[in-house]
Amino acid sequence: MKRSLKMLGVSVMVMMAFFSGCSPSPEQLAARDEKMRATCERELSEAATAKSLPALKKAIEKTHTTVSSAKALPVIQQTLERMIREGQYGVIEQITDDLILTDKLSGLHVLAFATQMKCHSAAKDWPKLQKTILNCANRLPEEAADPLLSQIFDALKRDQHLGQLEKTSQQLYQGALDKPRLLRLATTTWVGLCVEKDRQLLPASLEKLLTDKVPAEHIAVLLDRYFYEMTENKEIIKKICVLGPKILAATQNKTAQESVTLRMLDSAFLTDNFDLAVEMLEKGIPGRDTEWHETTLPKVKAHRALAQNKPLEAIENFRQFMTAWKNAKHVDEMDPTTGLVYNREWVLARNAIRIAKIYASIQDEANQKKTMKEANESFKVALSKVNPGSKEMTALTKEIKEAGL
Repeated sequence: MKRSLKMLGVSVMVMMAFFSGCSPSPEQLAARDEKMRATCERELSEAATAKSLPALKKAIEKTHTTVSSAKALPVIQQTLERMIREGQYGVIEQITDDLILTDKLSGLHVLAFATQMKCHSAAKDWPKLQKTILNCANRLPEEAADPLLSQIFDALKRDQHLGQLEKTSQQLYQGALDKPRLLRLATTTWVGLCVEKDRQLLPASLEKLLTDKVPAEHIAVLLDRYFYEMTENKEIIKKICVLGPKILAATQNKTAQESVTLRMLDSAFLTDNFDLAVEMLEKGIPGRDTEWHETTLPKVKAHRALAQNKPLEAIENFRQFMTAWKNAKHVDEMDPTTGLVYNREWVLARNAIRIAKIYASIQDEANQKKTMKEANESFKVALSKVNPGSKEMTALTKEIKEAGL
């Protein structure tokens, strides 16, 4: 009896418990699982050493079906990764192909795809790697494919295989238009690589996404992601201003429409296209309330007047802005390019300085001195509201010094 039980690979204690009507204890089950794991680990190792595909396939199936998955998958993974290190690329490719195609071992699909991609990457077999990545995107559920492809993309970038990553990420997004998570991964990767290679490529890469039928909501997110990194380059900003209406025409999503419209407004302002900025503001910016329009429109008109050499009109509009700002419900404004948060009085002081400089330019000394005094009073209040040692305090004290106050 003991011999037959041993041949079955089942402990005498477990069988005795069964025949006596008692269930095996958790300790007994854990001991059995560990014994089976050790046996399977040995058989996997022997199959890998022998480079035997049939033996390896049998050992993997046995491990997967007789050992708890929490222990089985790490043991199988360890064996396959060892084979990759040893350069057994052919065997790995065949066994992972079998695992991917079979329905019986569906729990191994993610491990099989991960191993196959690691194998092709180690072998620098880029065509096969690209094929496996696209196959993974098609065969696995998004929630499984997304983290897996994120890992392989990170590895390719880390190892500086940027050309391959650029090509693969583009092919992935072109084939994943109906898979939001994979589409986000692929488009973010592809645009990021384009921008890293040449910042001038941002508008063209976004337009390429639009041409390839990528949903405009994804493009709007990418535009937001990179816009403020490009504000020093007017040529890029001008192109974004031209691209904006094309993105807007491709979406009914309110969040995307609001985001793109604001970037267009910023683009118009940054490139001194004040007529367009005024036109957009008078028409109305989606998602922005009356108070926002009342504070923004006169500020843009003031800058337009300065550009047109109309100093008194500029002063009038700056004053209109300051009045609206004093009455506004909000108290702070953040500069997205620097991250600095300006309190109400700081904003008022900055605009008073602007007005004082205009008075100086037209030799109106009396009003210039009066406005500088006004700026000084606002700066004092602004200082009292800023935390000592903060980046705002550093910027504010520098501004006051530069203003000669």
